Parts: sequence; structure tokens; C-alpha cells
Amino acid sequence: MERPTKRPRWEPPTTNDQAGPTTQASSSRQEHPHEFTHFGGTGLQNHSGSINVRGNLNIGSPAVLGGSSSHQQSILESLRFDQMDSRHASIKKAFRNTCKWFLQTPVYKEWENKDPSQDENHFLWIKGKPGAGKSTLMKFLYQQMQSRSKKSNDVLISFFFNARGHALEKSTVGLYRSLLVQLLEKQPSLLDKLDTPHQYGNWDVDSLKTLFEQAIQGMGQTSVVCLVDALDECEEDEIREMVGFFTDLVCTENQLSICFASRHYPYITVETGLSIILEKQNEHQDDIAAYLGTALRIGHDQLAEKIRLDLQEKASGVFMWVVLVVDILNKEFDAGRRHTLREKVKQLPANLHELFRDILTRDSNHQDALLLCIQWVLFAKQPLTPKELYFAILSGYEPQYLVDCHSDSISDEDIYKYILNNSKGVVENTKAKIPRVQFIHESVRDFLLKEGGLGQIFPALKVNTHGQSHEALKHCCLTYMNVGTRIETKVEDPTSQTTKQALPFLEYAIAGILHHAEQAENSGVSQSEFLAEFPREEWIVQHNLLQMHKTRRYTPQASLLYILAESDASGLIRAHRSWQSFFKVEDERYGLPILAAMATKSTSAVQTMLKIHGNQSSKFSWAYFQSITPSPLGDFFCSSTRDFNFNKRRETTAELLTHGCEGLLLFLLLADQCDLGSRSSTGRTLLELAIDKGYNIVLKELHQRKDTISTRNKVRQAWLKAKDVAVVKFLLTLGADTSVQNELGETLLFRSIQTKSKRGNEVAKLLIESGADCSIATDQGETPLHWISKNFHSRDMEASIVDLLAESGGTNGLSITDNEGRTPLHHACRNSNSTEVVAMSLIERGADVSATDNKGRTPLHYIAINSSFDSTWLENVGLLIKHGADVSTTDIEGRTPIHYACSNARYYSDIIWELVTLLVQHGADAWITDQKGRTPLDYANEINNIEE
Repeated sequence: MERPTKRPRWEPPTTNDQAGPTTQASSSRQEHPHEFTHFGGTGLQNHSGSINVRGNLNIGSPAVLGGSSSHQQSILESLRFDQMDSRHASIKKAFRNTCKWFLQTPVYKEWENKDPSQDENHFLWIKGKPGAGKSTLMKFLYQQMQSRSKKSNDVLISFFFNARGHALEKSTVGLYRSLLVQLLEKQPSLLDKLDTPHQYGNWDVDSLKTLFEQAIQGMGQTSVVCLVDALDECEEDEIREMVGFFTDLVCTENQLSICFASRHYPYITVETGLSIILEKQNEHQDDIAAYLGTALRIGHDQLAEKIRLDLQEKASGVFMWVVLVVDILNKEFDAGRRHTLREKVKQLPANLHELFRDILTRDSNHQDALLLCIQWVLFAKQPLTPKELYFAILSGYEPQYLVDCHSDSISDEDIYKYILNNSKGVVENTKAKIPRVQFIHESVRDFLLKEGGLGQIFPALKVNTHGQSHEALKHCCLTYMNVGTRIETKVEDPTSQTTKQALPFLEYAIAGILHHAEQAENSGVSQSEFLAEFPREEWIVQHNLLQMHKTRRYTPQASLLYILAESDASGLIRAHRSWQSFFKVEDERYGLPILAAMATKSTSAVQTMLKIHGNQSSKFSWAYFQSITPSPLGDFFCSSTRDFNFNKRRETTAELLTHGCEGLLLFLLLADQCDLGSRSSTGRTLLELAIDKGYNIVLKELHQRKDTISTRNKVRQAWLKAKDVAVVKFLLTLGADTSVQNELGETLLFRSIQTKSKRGNEVAKLLIESGADCSIATDQGETPLHWISKNFHSRDMEASIVDLLAESGGTNGLSITDNEGRTPLHHACRNSNSTEVVAMSLIERGADVSATDNKGRTPLHYIAINSSFDSTWLENVGLLIKHGADVSTTDIEGRTPIHYACSNARYYSDIIWELVTLLVQHGADAWITDQKGRTPLDYANEINNIEE
């Protein structure tokens, strides 16, 4: 066997004269602080710029992109959603040679070549009439900027709102999620910089805005261009909040540029922005002329050119109107009716909405199918796929053909033609992985609903349009379910997947029956008869067939009330003629209908059931109950999780206490339906649950019943479980003892800081400000300041708590030692994340930089043992020395800080050289030996680190 090559020996400096190269290297590194900050390939990452290899060099697997953990990658996936790019992909590309003029407009050039010091040119707002072509222009801009960004370091992100799409496509929650995904995909290293929660998935606007702001800040000096289209297709309140957020962000992060596009309404003022009105631009009119010159295929004689001029004038800058009219005139010309074109143009309405009316009423063929098609696109629970819409229309218009149409002979082309014919061309498929059917433009929806066009075309719908439409769609679902039973029997070995393939509309129909019945009931169309005749057993069979997970299936005995509770059908619950109690135990997963509603976050159903049940009790006042419930409700009527099963072997009260939400527990308390001595499955009383879960309203009601909470002993027992600021504040007013400790010696202050959560930090801050003793130590001798110094991880809230703890504990608090003899400063220097922030705070308040622990080590020893070995680390070493740290102090093994630092020399030779130089300059002996006779040089050339 070949002898291994000796490792190269590392030579430390012996005099100050040898510091020159190091200083030069340091200077070079400071001049380019952002170089080599991200590494994503296979090989070596070296901050010094050179590698000297004297032996074998083995390169293994690639580095993880951005150093991101599985947790961070999971966060990225939780932000992503299927329809993120649907609207952008569905917008047709700009007609050739159009839109290019926009790049030469003064307002665009001013925005593109913005002055970083001027906020007003970071915002560009494109406004225009409905159908003017704003989305097409925005897609064109995106494509142009995408090409340019490839040649620069600019990062381009975009979002196209879509009122015709899924919920996330028309909300700011969807916008922030999409923008974050794009940023993180283009700059993976940002994942390391985001202060992300470990509990995520149900993203809210506030948490997403915080992450987005952090991501923009993490981009440094890299320019970020953000395009947002169709602001008017999102709720106005959401848009106003979003515009305000972006306005503030642009003022603080001048590398960010925003371009919005929307209709003229709603009008939102942005004082620091540029704007342009699309239809008023002469070049936009030229684009319309260019489109007419090519797309309108009627020749180019004098008559044809006159028609083109008339159309351009009549269009008033609305490109969508032109596109629709061109299609109409081309068909007329192809039918040999050239002689009628001029008259046809005169008859065409100039208003886009009137043009839609003309298209939809041009003939009376298949009007019932047209109505159903429109109703499905308008009122479906979510946008349907072409195949779903095909069977949905058939179910209401031609149900006799449903069975025959479930065959391989029906192609996608057949389905496309059927929908095109019955919609008269006002709907289209989205260009997505799973296409959905939507109106060709949001103006169609505006015409049908806002302008009353649906009732004008179909007079029977003038009264209660919504109620009648949902009633019709409910019957379509019921018809399909009944037909589905006949087709199911032909499916061999039916599973969830095979059933969905054989019956494409069944999944929607099963859920849609109850959804549309609920909407019809709430719109004044009674569902009492429908509920009385509801085919419950058949519905359960087909519902269960579609469920992959057994826990989502019902037993054959499941009551209709239980099903309605899980479906959040509050209107149907009111209409249901049943004497069954909402608290009756069934053989279902959640046992009680009321728990089923809570587990599935069916908030409306929970409130309805409690109101009905409460009205049956003379002791309960719904008016008072409502007066003390929060607004907005949030999770007041929802269980924290749906991942539980009702245990029939326990008492019902115990299960209600275990799995019930605050709203339910408050109801039971006010209705005198809960024995205050009852305990949950974990042995906790209502008082203990209220404190532990932060049920402040329940706690206050308990307090009003003096006999339940008046004794300090009861509060003392539950105090340490408090996690909510409002609860802690209330208990403090009752005289709660902040010095109470658990079996490990931990106070509530200590436990709150341990949570590393925003809520825990808020509780800790309240306790400190309320005078809690910060010097109480655990059985390990650790105070809250010890713990946070040891576990700090760069959150702003924690930084403020460090200051509060250091101030409140005074000098004595800074000098308290744990069972290992370590002060908070020892821990701060031991944790590379906290050295810069925490150590600085402690030193400024008088922490002893020369304190030694049980092993004789000073904070300087620990900063040499555990550190990130970067320029900040050297600054922290300098900070300790500046405040009197002795560079020559030896521990019980006779080792100085240089010994420990040199054990890392083989990994960080350049910066260790700088450190040793720094220490030697301040009097350290680079050749000192420890009790084993070893010098720092010996440790620099050994394989193993010194054990802590």
C-alpha cells in the first residue's frame, strides 16, 4: 500500500514584519465584500482566491444550492401553487410589430433609466379602458425585459391577477406567494436569509409581506423589476393595502421598480409615480390600424380601407372590441356577403358590452345550452376543466345523452367544438397544465352581472339571478350523480383514480350539489324539499369512492346533519328539518356534528349550530355571546387541527374540552353545559385549557365566577402554561407570581424565551416590563439571559429582549454563572450567531470580558473555539481586546485563545493568520506551550480539533 502524503505544515507569523501580506489580503477582501458569497456547483469554495494543494484532492457531491435546508425547500414548495402562471400564459402575444412603440415613450424611458435617488420614477402605472390591451402590453413588456435581464443582473418578477381564476389568482395572498417563489428560484441564496417560521402552509398576507420585504432587502444592490397586471381584478381593499406596501418598500429599497396595469377604476393615488393612459396614445391607435390591416381579411380596395378607418374610429382605443369585430366581419366576407360589410359595420354597437349582447343574441340556437354554459362559468365553485364543463352542460341540457357520451369516441376536439358552439365564442381555455374554461375577457363578466346583461338576454333571470342560477347548477350535479351510479357499475375494480377517470364531472358534482344548494338557500330559494328527499346513502357511496384516504370517508350511517356540518352549509343546516342534536355522538371520525364543523374550519356552520342550540336554553343569551366574541373571528370557531379522532370510550365533555375551540368552550360555559371540574383527555380543567391555549375571553368569564378562579393556587398551577400576551396580562392583574418555577426551575419568562416565536417574545417582553425577576436561574444555573445568549439567531425581536434582560438584570445579572461557571458573555461568544449582537450589548452594559469558567476559559477562549471565521469574527475579537480581554490567559490545560484558534487553521488558514497576527500585536505569545508541551503550531497541523 502506498504511504499517504504528509499534510502540509502551517507556519504562523513570528513578528509584526510578517503581517504585510495578510493586511493586503484583508484589504482586498474588504474591497470586494460580496465576492464568492454563493456557491452552487461541485468542487471547492474558497474565499481567499487561491488554493495550494500538495496531496490528493477528492471532490465529492455537489453543494446544496444556496445551502438551503429541507425546511427551506419545503417552505418554497408551500408557497408555490398550480395556477401561478395561468393568466400570463393565457394572454395572447402581441400582434407582430405592435407595442414596440411603448419602449420609446418618455415615461417608460424615465422609469427604465430611473435615478436611484428619486422615488417618483420607481413606479409606472399603465391605465386604460376595459379591453384596451393592457394585459397584452404587460406580457410584451415582460418578454422584452426578460430578454434584457439575461444580459444583466436584474431580476424580473411578475403577477397577472385573474378574476376568472382560482381564489389565489385574484388575491394579494396569491400575488405575494408567486413573487416570492420567483425571487427564491432566481436567487436561491435568499432562502438562507429569510426569517421563516417552522409552522407554515396557511400563509396570510402579513407573514408573506414580511418575507417579501426580507427577500427584497436580501437582494442587496441587485435591481428587481416587478410587473403586476389587472389590479382591478382583485378586491379593492386588498389592492389599496398592496399599493401602500409597495410604495413604502420602494422608498426604502431603491433597487426595486414597480409597473402596474389596471383600468381607470378603482382610482388609487400614488404620489411618487409615473402614469400613462393607453387609449390616448397615438401609437396605440397605430397598433389598431396595423392589426386591422392584416387580420381583417376583406381586401385592400377603397371600400375595405374605408371600413378599416370606420372601425378604428368606432373602437375608441379598445383592442378587444376590434378583435371581436374582425372575427365577425371575416365570417361575413367568407360567406360571400362583401356587399353587406359597410351596413354591418354601421349596425355594430360601439360599446364593448353592447357588442357582447349582440354576439350572444345574434341567433336563438341552443339558448338553453348557452344559458347553462354562462351560468357554469359565472357561478361554479371553481373554474371547470373543458371536460367538466362539457358534462355539466349535458347534465342540464341533454341528460339523455350522458351515458353515451362517456366513451372513448368523444374526443377533446368534440368537447372543444361543443363548448365553443354553446358559448358563442365568449369563453376560452386557459393555457395551463390543467386547462380551465374562462370568459375571453373580464368585461364579459362585467356585462353579464354588473350591467345586468344576463337578465336582459334571459328575462326569467331578472329576479334573483344568483339564486335561480345556483338552483339550476344544483340540478345538473344531481342529474350527473344519478347517471354516475349507472356508469360506475361498468368500472372494474373502482378506485378513487379510476372513478375520476370514468366520471370526469363526478368529483365536482358530489361537492357541488351541497355547495349550490347552500348558495340557492342563502339567495332565497328554499331547499327544505330538496333536503327531505336528498339521496344520502347514494351520495355517501359516491363520495367515499372518490376519497383516497379512509379517514375522509363516511360510514353508511352518517347523518345528513353531520355531512352538512363538514361542508360549512349553514343555510342548509337552518333549513334541515331535523330534531337531531348537534352534540349527538355518531360513528364518524369527529363524533359530533359540532366538532366536525370545527375540525374542517366550517365557521359559519359552527355559529349556526350554536345559535340554534343556544336558543333552546333559557340560560343562554346569543346577543351577549356575540357581544364578547372577537371581530374578525379568525380561529375562534375552529379547531387548531383536523388531525384527531373522537374517542367514544371517553365522556363527551372530556372530548369537547380536548378538541373544542374557544368559541365552543365559551358557549358551554355560558350555557351551563360544562362541569367546571371536568377534565380533558390530558387531565386539564377548563381553566388550565384557557390559560394554555390563550383563550382570554373564556378566562375572563371564568374570573367572573369567583369560585372558579379566585384562589391563587389554581392560577399558580396553570401560570407556567400561559403562551398568550392577553392571557398573561390578565393573570398579572390577578396577582400572578412571576417567580413560580416548574420542576426544572424554569419560570414563565424562561419558557417564553425558549419558544423562539413571535408570540413567546411578546410574552417575555411583557413579563420583563412588568418587573419579572430576570436573575432567577434554572436547575442548570441558567438565567433567561444565559439561554438567549446561547441560542440567539438574529431576530429583531430577540435583540430587543436581550437589551431588556441586560438592563433589567443589572451588573449582577451579567455576572451570574451557570453550573459550568459560564456567564452570559461566555455563551454569547460561544454562539457565532449571537456574538455580534448579544456580546456587544452585554459588554456595553459592563459584562466582565476576563471572567473565567470552571475550566479557566474566558469569553476570548470561546470566541476562538466557536466562530464563523469571517471579517465580523475578527471585529468581535477586537471588541473583546478593546474592552480589556487578556490575550494570554491560560485555562486549566494551560491553553491560550491562540491554541484553540489554530486548531481550525487547516480550514481557515488565511483568516487564522490574521487572528494570530492580531493577538500577537496585542502581546500574545505565538510559541507558548500548554501543559502537554504543545504550541499553537502543533495544533494547527493536527487532524482533530481540541475537544471542548
